Amino acid sequence: NIFPSTMLTTRRTDEADAARAGTNDALCALLVAKASAYTSPVVPSPQSTLPRTIEVACRCRPLLPDEIAAVGTTITGGITHVPEFSNCTVLDPELHIHSEKRRIGVPDPTGKLETKKFRLHAAFGPDCEEETIYSRLVAPLVAVAKGGGRAACIAYGQTGSGKTYSMARMQERAAEDLGALFSPDRPLETTVSFFELRGETCFDLLAERKELSIREDASGAIVIGGLSRSTVGSVAELKSNMDKGSQLRRTAATTGNAQSSRSHAFCDIKHGEGVLRFVDLAGSERKSDSVNHDLERINEMKEINSSLGNLKECIRLLLVNSSTKKQQHIPYRRSKLTRLLQNELSGAGADTDVRTAFLVHISPLRSSLLHTQNTLTYAEAMIATARAEKEKTAFRGTDAWGPKKVSGWVRQLDGGRYADIADCFHLSGKMLGAAWINDIVRRTEAAGGTEADANAIYDAFHKKKLELKKKGSVAAIRRKPPAEGFGGTDQVIPALQDLVVEEKEQPTKNS
Repeated sequence: NIFPSTMLTTRRTDEADAARAGTNDALCALLVAKASAYTSPVVPSPQSTLPRTIEVACRCRPLLPDEIAAVGTTITGGITHVPEFSNCTVLDPELHIHSEKRRIGVPDPTGKLETKKFRLHAAFGPDCEEETIYSRLVAPLVAVAKGGGRAACIAYGQTGSGKTYSMARMQERAAEDLGALFSPDRPLETTVSFFELRGETCFDLLAERKELSIREDASGAIVIGGLSRSTVGSVAELKSNMDKGSQLRRTAATTGNAQSSRSHAFCDIKHGEGVLRFVDLAGSERKSDSVNHDLERINEMKEINSSLGNLKECIRLLLVNSSTKKQQHIPYRRSKLTRLLQNELSGAGADTDVRTAFLVHISPLRSSLLHTQNTLTYAEAMIATARAEKEKTAFRGTDAWGPKKVSGWVRQLDGGRYADIADCFHLSGKMLGAAWINDIVRRTEAAGGTEADANAIYDAFHKKKLELKKKGSVAAIRRKPPAEGFGGTDQVIPALQDLVVEEKEQPTKNS
């Protein structure tokens, strides 16, 4: 024994690991049982009757056979002992993501669950039937396309989360729904095109991967130069073209999937003016997933993640703009992907109905926790941002009136009694609400009115301001229950039921 102290330390460490192994197995089994039995009450999302042009939903795929076998085992990485278990509980429209609770400085789990909740427009669990997903998300899109509008279903998520499988099933089901379009009595032809976007280049998947050019026409719309369109006359022909395009997509092995799609695929079905588009986005990867990638695959991963990040930002800003009057710039030109999706996302320059379903996908395993949380955090942020902007402007009332609105209101007040002096009130509602009564009198008298007229208009305006504020508060409390399919824009205001709306006193005329 030349190094007795070193050998003794190693021996004690081995004994400690051996003694801890049984404890870890028990804790792992406890976490698996707790995650399986987890439940929580869910409050339905209040919705308005206004249509929502973008739907954000999530699908958690079922466990695969090899993943089922891995549940209950312990994954060791560094000094941390991580139990593997199914960590997603779906309670529509919420997803509850579980992880093991730990103590600082202690590598072993405590046997308790730590849960983070995410709330979207809709959530579909591993046991959810594909017909349910189709009816909720895709069927409304098919109806829009049949009516001459534009509709798109976009699948996003980490590699190996089931995007391509879901899109293939949704495409097949949509093809069956479109069967009525192939009637001999209908004069309009139905065409299908299928292409993929790799980096900055497009390839035609129905013409032996011919390289295509991306151009912009005189109206600013994106055009794919040289893209072939196959005319189909039956459901079987439509499905055959879909299968052909899917088989020619670029794939590569990743950490989570041996045959991961490494390109963005676009399947367009056009009937007259109506367009139904299915977009299967390439799977996102984290830096830790690229340890075995060569330089080409690393550059490919960077391009994919960059385009996906810009797409999420565009959708977030679109949701914000749909909820507020102040419009923000949408950075479509940052990537070819968002330029290709611009018509479907914004409907700019189109008189047709436009609807988009954004379906994110997650894996149900604890080992995919970081991917899952990243995906759901951004998906939830898309909705939360629009929700916050809606709340911020919900009670503006007369403050949102412009000069034209104010003068028009004065003109029709009291049966048009003040129509002759209405033009002197060409100022915003916010300015009128903050004005002193003496300023209103001088303004009114300069236009040929009297002090009595000024007092009457002043009092009527502030009464209207309080009425609108009270009406807006009551409307926020009395929300309608959620409807199936595309509902209204989320306007969730926590604990509004407990609010007591109190009328403020009218401002005094000398204030």
